[in-house]
Amino acid sequence: GLGLENLPASLQLLAPQEAILGRLFVSLDWLGVKMLPGGGFEVPVQAAGVCGNHPHPVFYVATSEDDTFVVIIPWEGTSSIPSEDTAFAACTQILRTTQPVEKPPFQMLRFDGAIDARYGARTMELEDPAALQMAGTGGGSAPSAPSSSSSSAFVAEFSSLSVGAGRPNPGRLSGGAGASGSIFA
Repeated sequence: GLGLENLPASLQLLAPQEAILGRLFVSLDWLGVKMLPGGGFEVPVQAAGVCGNHPHPVFYVATSEDDTFVVIIPWEGTSSIPSEDTAFAACTQILRTTQPVEKPPFQMLRFDGAIDARYGARTMELEDPAALQMAGTGGGSAPSAPSSSSSSAFVAEFSSLSVGAGRPNPGRLSGGAGASGSIFA
């Protein structure tokens, strides 16, 4: 899946003097998820916005954390999946120019099933390791020698995203799709 089996060999090729490893694991629950027969689910839209150069609304879906939302940008009409860099640049531009709307055009978003996205491990060299202000890179509080090619820093990145209906909450009353009942599927 993530290509982690090749990570030790990739690191050995770089011959690092030091290694720092970190992991971020985020687990959130949708608020107001409605299970559908056949494995799909619907989630209520908390807020929405429009972008002048994107044909669909941008949706904000609430999670179990008060100030954490999942932003969903519908993307259709392309004959192939864009590269990760192209998609990142387009999504960044869409988010920067999205304006909120008073009332979301849809009350619910429908997913036919779980979503999984996994990316293999990638290693890249940092252009300016001193900017991280870590000891030994020239940016920390301890004095260090002038930068040289031997003080390169590399980052290995890998990611996994899994979106599903979440856990059912026994005893919780479920709401409908709202007065209009409009669903973006």
